[in-house]
Amino acid sequence: NVVVCLSISLEEGEGYYIPLRTDRRRKDFLGLLKQHFRRCEVIMHNAKFEMKSLEKYGIRFKKVFCTLLAAYALGEETLGLKDIVRRNFGVTMTELDELADIVKNPVSWIPLAKLYPYGCADSDFTLRYANIARRQLDGSLSAIWYYDIALKLLPWAVGEELEGIEIDEDRRLEIDEWFKKELAKLEDTIHELAGEDFNINSSDQKAEILFEVLEGIPETKMTTGGKHPSTNKDDLRPLAGINPIIKPMLEHSSLSTVRSNFVVGLPKRVHPETHRLHASINQTGTETSRFSYSNPNWQNLPVRRPETKVIRELVIPDEVGWYIVAIDQSQIELRWAAHLSKDRWMIEQFRNNISIHAEVCKFVYEVDEDHPNWFYLYKNSKNGDFARLFGATEYKLMETLECSLEKARAFLEGHRALMSDFELWTKEQRKIARRLGYVETHQGYRRYIPEIQSQNRKQRSKGERLAINTPIQGSAAGMIQMAMVQIAREFKRKRLASRMIIQVHDELIFSVPEEEVPVVVEIATNILESVVELEIETPVAVEIGPSWGRLQSFTDWEAGH
Repeated sequence: NVVVCLSISLEEGEGYYIPLRTDRRRKDFLGLLKQHFRRCEVIMHNAKFEMKSLEKYGIRFKKVFCTLLAAYALGEETLGLKDIVRRNFGVTMTELDELADIVKNPVSWIPLAKLYPYGCADSDFTLRYANIARRQLDGSLSAIWYYDIALKLLPWAVGEELEGIEIDEDRRLEIDEWFKKELAKLEDTIHELAGEDFNINSSDQKAEILFEVLEGIPETKMTTGGKHPSTNKDDLRPLAGINPIIKPMLEHSSLSTVRSNFVVGLPKRVHPETHRLHASINQTGTETSRFSYSNPNWQNLPVRRPETKVIRELVIPDEVGWYIVAIDQSQIELRWAAHLSKDRWMIEQFRNNISIHAEVCKFVYEVDEDHPNWFYLYKNSKNGDFARLFGATEYKLMETLECSLEKARAFLEGHRALMSDFELWTKEQRKIARRLGYVETHQGYRRYIPEIQSQNRKQRSKGERLAINTPIQGSAAGMIQMAMVQIAREFKRKRLASRMIIQVHDELIFSVPEEEVPVVVEIATNILESVVELEIETPVAVEIGPSWGRLQSFTDWEAGH
């Protein structure tokens, strides 16, 4: 992409539009801007996009104020500039697609007489909103998240998107064969359970098998067209315990989606010049301040599933002789739940290095580790523990645990009895959200929850879950983001070639030259374990290997080197 115009506002109520439609004009003007941007603060809406666009011209910024991130920090309902302006100034701005069909034609084809008022309005209202946002941020807890975390991670996000990630194409072709075999096995199982062959990818045929051929499966809601009950995985998941065919159907659907997004579709996303994957890092894409990714979305990989490990084998280091280093914050959300709720039982388990999941399993199901169904019950218990961090009640637990409502209620009662302080904290969080209309993370990210006042039970339940999950997941996310700021600063100070390439769930992934491995592990470990002081320790697990999916413990690797 080429920069064809710039719009600049220096004071409220004014704007300057600069067309840059020739190479000579572009080079001269951007060369002039380069000097100024290194000396002053620059205000931009969606600064990451603008910074990426100007990076190729050698333009870097001394100080940035991003109105998109500010709007997110302040809990604006939607983050598009036009929406923000309509809500804050009562002005309806012109949309770009009102000027021309930008899908078919580039922006440079729009007549100047139409384009310059549009551009000037954008820069003027960006400045105006920045002045409002500064005042609202001033002295608030949200300012900590915005200035100390979000803005300081902007340069990292820009750099990583431009740098991209190395992908092992040979391994991708091998992995596709693995997916095909696994899908074929699931199809055989499904056909056997159905008693006949059918096209598993046809929703019509799938609905016929589930709701007409087989017996005892309650119909889900009708599809939009009203043709048949829905076979969408979200609608089928609550029925998983009713008929044995539903579970392999769900697994087939999940595996097909992962293959489509991360195997078959990956070559389209690899840049033809860099031969790297340049995923988008979104700082405003979640309700809890966690990062999200797109093209591809790494968070969409199911946690601890065989296909996830296989897909991660595609991510390799930048150079031959380098390594992937993965550092995981062990059970960090459970630790934040214990810290925020001051739950005495949870804190005691962590301090004595006892598995909370195992203890919950023993207490709720009244079994010990030599029970023949221990593995299954332990897995259920673990899923239930995490569901409770999302504020799950018996109906959500029934879906998560794939059990009856009676068993879900029994699990919930056992969980509440064991973690009584956590249960009291969840009630208090819901009260706070109803009274204030929002909740906050430890780092100051504020999440407004209008749903909690809704008359609609489903919406109200969603609000109650957000009131509990946002402080836990958001504080854990803020903690790793605080660490990332410090790690990036240390890498720069020590002039390391290593870089952080992915942050997903509770993991930080690095591409590291062999000679820098010990220093990277030391820096990252020390920072991650001390960046925030909790009631309990926050240890990390360090692994290393030739790809993200083929890792061994750092201790074992070090012993072999």
